[in-house]
Amino acid sequence: RNALFGQELASKRLFITVSRLASKKNLERLLRAFSHVHSAYPNAGLIIVGDGQLRSRLEAFVASKGLTGSVAFLGFRDDVPTLLKTADVYAIPSLREGLPRSLLEAMAVGKPVLASRINGHEEVVRDPQHGRLVDAADADDIAAAIEYFMRLSPEELEAQGLAASDHVRAQFNRELMMARYRELFDRL
Repeated sequence: RNALFGQELASKRLFITVSRLASKKNLERLLRAFSHVHSAYPNAGLIIVGDGQLRSRLEAFVASKGLTGSVAFLGFRDDVPTLLKTADVYAIPSLREGLPRSLLEAMAVGKPVLASRINGHEEVVRDPQHGRLVDAADADDIAAAIEYFMRLSPEELEAQGLAASDHVRAQFNRELMMARYRELFDRL
């Protein structure tokens, strides 16, 4: 973790999001929620992987809240699977999505998730077995979910991650998905 994130960030409980930095991804609200809980949980860290039109605004918000040592913007990366494996919780607070591949990938590698309660996410994430579903429009609800994850023991985080991995591997594996697509096309 030190090599990927630096010593200060690597020692924290790390939340990670992989996203285009655009309004519908709701990262401003995630950062606002993170800033609300950071004083109570200074050992929380947030990794943002991806780039986009909002990057400079998001970085300015982080700087204005004094969170520079706890939030890192990594830009586009080609080592996302490694980054996911080294983080503790995957965060996907989007306002709208289909079924995001990043959510399935994070769960498949055993990460509990903080996800918005929207179509796509609700089809995959079982609250509280795999993590927490939150109201994406409510920074307080997102903050409460961050606090929830901060209070969990490493063993509890691992148990949620294993349940998430088992669920995704059982319900969204290649063979099953291919069979579902064939069935759909046959019906159409």
